[in-house]
Amino acid sequence: MNVSEDESQLSAIARQGSGSACRSLFGGFIKWIMGKEDDGSDSLAVQLVDENHCEDLIIIIILERCRGIEL
Repeated sequence: MNVSEDESQLSAIARQGSGSACRSLFGGFIKWIMGKEDDGSDSLAVQLVDENHCEDLIIIIILERCRGIEL
């Protein structure tokens, strides 16, 4: 792989493996662009803000129900 590719093109290549892979190339908040091509070649991720944008951000996930896990 040519590491000089821009990050959006690398995310399109990673997307061929899975959607999560295209987002995993970046830190921070990512937008996954679905694209319109049937083969998914124009589906890629772009970074909206980097991981340092919101230093005081806390994300809380609350599970109301989850099969197989005692809450």
